[in-house]
Amino acid sequence: MIGRPHSLLRHYKEFTPVCMDYANVVAASLAQDTQRTWWRKLKPSEVSIDLGKIVGTIAKTVGLDAPELKAKWNLDLQNRVTSESVLTQAKKEEMFSTALIIQANRINKCYLHNVNHRQSPSSDEQLLLRCYDRHALPLSQATLQHGDLVVIDTMVVIEQDEVYAADYPSFIAKTADIRILVRADASVRTLLDNHPAFKLKWNPYCRLLARYVSLGESQPVLELILLSARSFALLDRSAALETVKEVEDFTSQYLQELDRSRIAMSLQVGIEARAADGIDFADAAALVQRERYQMFHLDYDHEKLEKIKKFEDDIFEGPFAFWLGLYYFLRSSGEGANSISAGEVVHGLSFYTRYFQDNKWRASLPYLKMLDIIRFDGDALDAVFTLDVRP
Repeated sequence: MIGRPHSLLRHYKEFTPVCMDYANVVAASLAQDTQRTWWRKLKPSEVSIDLGKIVGTIAKTVGLDAPELKAKWNLDLQNRVTSESVLTQAKKEEMFSTALIIQANRINKCYLHNVNHRQSPSSDEQLLLRCYDRHALPLSQATLQHGDLVVIDTMVVIEQDEVYAADYPSFIAKTADIRILVRADASVRTLLDNHPAFKLKWNPYCRLLARYVSLGESQPVLELILLSARSFALLDRSAALETVKEVEDFTSQYLQELDRSRIAMSLQVGIEARAADGIDFADAAALVQRERYQMFHLDYDHEKLEKIKKFEDDIFEGPFAFWLGLYYFLRSSGEGANSISAGEVVHGLSFYTRYFQDNKWRASLPYLKMLDIIRFDGDALDAVFTLDVRP
């Protein structure tokens, strides 16, 4: 989760339920997996499930295909739940209350933080993020079995009518980034697509109670049970001033530019030297990918490459965490009652945003983009430093 700015995180509220996927609860209750005892506690539709067993027994007695008939029965039950013709409001409230209890229990037993990035927040950051265990594993490093119930604090991204748990929003994501599909009913996806918590189509502060499903899937998925999110409260002037001051902590940003400049110069020289040989290298990116190790022949260069990549990937604690967290706040909660204080933040950070817009600093970005190690190229910076925060 994005762990900056600290001054803003102090004003985010506790996790609050956004939605529950009742159809997935029914599907889980009907499934035969390792966590079935938990699903029985949700008791979505005991009569229908019992009737399903009876139908299967009768079908077997009269010689019909019992598994196929049971599967059709289960599917019909899920469809009726989706259309809200089976579950009464009282039953839904009972299921919701039980899901909260199960979620609390799962936090004690199977709590995950992020999808792939191993984050180790300090004690203070743990409190700011409402992270239950600051040593928690990301989902990709956890040992899970089909049917396991998990609670994961993660960013949720909505993209092309699908919901994903991810570490990075789409506009700075790489194709190699690991994300996992969050399977949800169409009605739930529609709700999220129009919910204020997903105004930007991504929210970095979400908590999922979900069922881990791997059997019969090309890639594991999370079947959503309960989704909660944090919303912003009120930003006062003192917090705005604190936000401006917080950016002064990030001296590593300027030190890293020395590495950027040196690497970019090496790339430029390497490309120009090969072009001088009379070979047509119209596709410079392909050239860089193919001959990067010849261009960077010193161990020192490769160390710098790794440092730059690590710096770019850190949207959790480093300088880019600050700017991305600020961007999310301004775009999702910086209007209305927060507009005046948000304006003070924008004005106070004008010097730093001017630096990011500086053409000299940006000149190295196309070369570094060819290496596929940076996320914040010119387009990404223009997205983060929109007109709201440009000087």
